[in-house]
Amino acid sequence: MSLGNLIKKTLYVGVGAAVTAVDLVGEAVEEMTKKGEEFLDSDELKDGVEEVKIKTQKTIEKVVNLQPDNVKDAMEAVEKMTHEEWLKFKDKVNSMEFMKKDEEKNEKSEEDKKDIIEEESDYVEED
Repeated sequence: MSLGNLIKKTLYVGVGAAVTAVDLVGEAVEEMTKKGEEFLDSDELKDGVEEVKIKTQKTIEKVVNLQPDNVKDAMEAVEKMTHEEWLKFKDKVNSMEFMKKDEEKNEKSEEDKKDIIEEESDYVEED
């Protein structure tokens, strides 16, 4: 066998391998495409998607309706109040808001006092 024939056969083997690979890959792609289409058209997938939708909707409803029991009880009690009871309740809530604001002011004022004391002590230390 001559060197020219050996090179020629090697070239043919390489080209043949490439063509065979292309054919096998093409067949595999066609088969995978067919299986994918069959799966996407299947009732199993449609049922799965519908199940996910239902579970998602239930989860959303749970999150939206998530309230502690004491809040729900309080809301039910408020709904059952008479007008007079409502007015008393409203006054109580308003007074609680003022108390909270007063507490916040006191806390802020205490913090301001501490800051002033710290600044004065820094000034005294510098002398």
